[in-house]
Amino acid sequence: MGDDEHRDLWAAVHQIKAESAATNTAVQSALARIEAMLGERCEARVARIKDIEDKQDQHDARIGRLEELRAQILLLAALGSMVGGGAVVFLFRVLGE
Repeated sequence: MGDDEHRDLWAAVHQIKAESAATNTAVQSALARIEAMLGERCEARVARIKDIEDKQDQHDARIGRLEELRAQILLLAALGSMVGGGAVVFLFRVLGE
């Protein structure tokens, strides 16, 4: 091999190294952009999930309060029925005599 062939081979090796470095830089840059986008999306989803959980907790608290009120109304209705029934019995006894 002559000097020209050696120089050509080394030039080809250096060109391959330069192309490889440029490709690696482009790939790393693209990966960094993808990572940033995924990070932003994950943060947005975490915030959305937190918001949904907060709203769910509020709804659960409202439902719990409504169930308490329903139980109180049923208790009052039962007491009212007992008092009303007692009043009717009393009236029949008073009026029936």
